[in-house]
Amino acid sequence: MITMTGIALAAGIDANPNPISLNVNEGKSQTVNVTSDGPAILKFTIDGVGFNPTDKFTISIQDPDGITHSGSEIQNSNPSGWASPATFIVTYNNKLESNDDYLLKYKVFWVDNPDPYDADSVIRVQITPTPEFPAVALPVAAIIGLVFLFQHRKDKEE
Repeated sequence: MITMTGIALAAGIDANPNPISLNVNEGKSQTVNVTSDGPAILKFTIDGVGFNPTDKFTISIQDPDGITHSGSEIQNSNPSGWASPATFIVTYNNKLESNDDYLLKYKVFWVDNPDPYDADSVIRVQITPTPEFPAVALPVAAIIGLVFLFQHRKDKEE
């Protein structure tokens, strides 16, 4: 019993990078590695604090065996679980059109242990501003106008 407690206290879960930055207009996807050490892992979940992560993001999870799953939860069909330490590769693809920060909880459920270990992570969604048409068109029109003006003066001098 004391040995098991020591293992549980020494084990943990870590998400890297944290925070995750997703830009709305460019680079909409970001990958995070979630690593867990401790006993064998039976289940891995992603929960949003105050929101459903699949409403805001398209999520894919690559399990330690290299198999990619859709959604925010995967469970090993083998009752002995994934060997630990293990890394889950989670890819988020942005569905949003606004700036915001979203707090996520990654949870790992170990074999024969009903209490999950978890790690927090933040997804920071940022809008990359796209210039409006006049902001681009006016400088281009001014340059073209100057070219015609100089050409006109050159033709007039000859």
